[in-house]
Amino acid sequence: MTGRGKSIITPFMIPRSRPWSGLIFNLAASAGPAVYITTLIQSRSYTILNHGFNLLGSNLLIIFGLWATVFAGLTLAIKIMKKKDADDFSATTEKPWKDRVTWLWPLIVLLATPILKADYFNREDFQRRLVLLGLFVVAAMIYLRWADLASRMIKRRSRDELSRQKLTCSPTQVPAYQDGDKKQGSELTPNKPRSSGRGVEELNSGQSLQPQSPSIFGRGYDLFLRLSVKKRLFILFVIAFLVYNACALILVLEGSTFSGDEPNYLITTHSLVSDGDINVANNYANRDYFHFYEEKENPRLRMIPYARAGKKGRDYIYPINLPGISALMVPYYAVSQAFEGRARTFILKGSLAIWAILLGLQIYLLALDLWKREGLALGLWALYAFSTPVLFYAIHIYPEIPIALFSIYIYRMVRSGRPLSALHLAFMGALLGTFFWF
Repeated sequence: MTGRGKSIITPFMIPRSRPWSGLIFNLAASAGPAVYITTLIQSRSYTILNHGFNLLGSNLLIIFGLWATVFAGLTLAIKIMKKKDADDFSATTEKPWKDRVTWLWPLIVLLATPILKADYFNREDFQRRLVLLGLFVVAAMIYLRWADLASRMIKRRSRDELSRQKLTCSPTQVPAYQDGDKKQGSELTPNKPRSSGRGVEELNSGQSLQPQSPSIFGRGYDLFLRLSVKKRLFILFVIAFLVYNACALILVLEGSTFSGDEPNYLITTHSLVSDGDINVANNYANRDYFHFYEEKENPRLRMIPYARAGKKGRDYIYPINLPGISALMVPYYAVSQAFEGRARTFILKGSLAIWAILLGLQIYLLALDLWKREGLALGLWALYAFSTPVLFYAIHIYPEIPIALFSIYIYRMVRSGRPLSALHLAFMGALLGTFFWF
C-alpha cells in the first residue's frame, strides 16, 4: 500500500485481460515452485562433475506431478481468497483475475532457480542459496498480499466515510419552510424534516455501514502512521539495530571471524588506538593482530603487511587501505579490548551496523520526499535494509556503507529545496571531503 487508495502494483506488472490469460498465468506461477522443489531434491546428489538440471526418466514425472499439484493448490487458493475478499470488502466475486493474483507474481521468479548453479562453492552452499531464495519469495508474496488488503481497506474506509457524509448532509434532512415564514423579520419555523424512510434512522441506530475491525497487523500499521516522523524513525532504528546485531551474533556463533580486507582495517584501527598514528610497521612486527584474532585458535597465523613503505625507511609503512573506516571503528575497537573471544568478535562485527541503520533511515526519508507514500517508503526501507548488499555490509568491515550514507544524505538535503544555513552547507562540504579517506 503506497498511499490513499493506491497500490504498489504498477501497470507493467498486470497484463491485459485476455481469454485464457488467467490459466496461462496460473500455469506459469505453478511451474516456478515445481522447478524450485525439483532442483532442491536433485541438489542432494550434486557433485562437481554432475550438477545439471535433469529432466529425464522419473525426474520428468516428478516435475510434472509437482506442477499439477501446485496448479491445483493455487487454483483452490485463488477461489478461497476470492470468496473471502468478497465477504470482507463487499466486492463482487466476478472481479478480473488480474486483480486477485498480484501476490503470486514472485512465484514466477522461481523459474530462474537453475541459474543459481552458475556460481556456488559446494552442495551445501547451493542448498543454502535455494533456501534463501524461497524465503525471499515467500516474504515478497506476503508483502504484496498485505499491500493489496491495505489498499482495499483504505478504499472501503473512504467509501464508508463518503456514505456517512452523504447521509449527514442529505437533502432529505434539510428543513422545509412554509411560504408564510419567508416574510421579512419573521422567525422561520421549519416543518418536520422529510425523510425517505432510511438514512437518518440507520445513522441514529448505528446500523449503517459498520466497517469490520482491522487485523492486529492493520491496527499496528495505523498506529505507526499516527506517530510523528521522529518516533517512526526511532522505531525503524530499533528494528534494524536488533536485526543487524542478531545476524552478527549468528555469524559469530558459527565461528566466523574476519577475512578479506577486514584484518587490514582492524590493524590500522589498532594503530590509531594504541599509537595514535597509521604507521603499522610496529603493529605487524609485534603481531598486534592477535588483539582481534584469538592466538589460541590461530597459533600459526602470520599476517603479511598490506602496506606501502614511507619516505623514512622500513620502520614506517602505511596501509594501502585508506584509514577512514578504521577511524570510524575506534570507539568500538577500544570497547572490544575489554572483552575476549566471541564477545570481542561480536562487538567488532557489528561496529558498522549504526552506519547501515542510518543509511536505511535516509533511504526511507528520501522515499517519503520523492513519493509522499508511507507504505512505499516503508517497503523500500525494509527491502533495502534487510537484503544484500546492505545486510552483508552491516555486519562486516568495509567502507561502502558510510560513503553511501553521506551521499544519500547530501543528495536528499540538496534536492529538498529547504533553505540551508552556512553551517549546514559547511557540514555537507566536510562530508564530501571525507570521501578521499574511504
